[in-house]
Amino acid sequence: MRSLLDRHRASLAGVGVGAAGVVDPTTGTVLVTANSFTGWAGYGVTDAVAARLGVPATLDNDVNAFLLGEVAAGGGRRGSPTSSA
Repeated sequence: MRSLLDRHRASLAGVGVGAAGVVDPTTGTVLVTANSFTGWAGYGVTDAVAARLGVPATLDNDVNAFLLGEVAAGGGRRGSPTSSA
């Protein structure tokens, strides 16, 4: 990951993080986690990511983040061969 970040840092405008469980997108904090994602409840994801990468970060539930990615660049976007729109 380091080489990928080094190559693209100059053009990196922000980072979106999808986390399993219940999240607070306003504060960027994981509120509740399941057994597969333990130890993250109460963790300020966006603060940690923004501090490490030096760009704004946003947090959403992993399923919501997946769907946003599909709409923006995947099969869910208008005109996509796999889109029904």
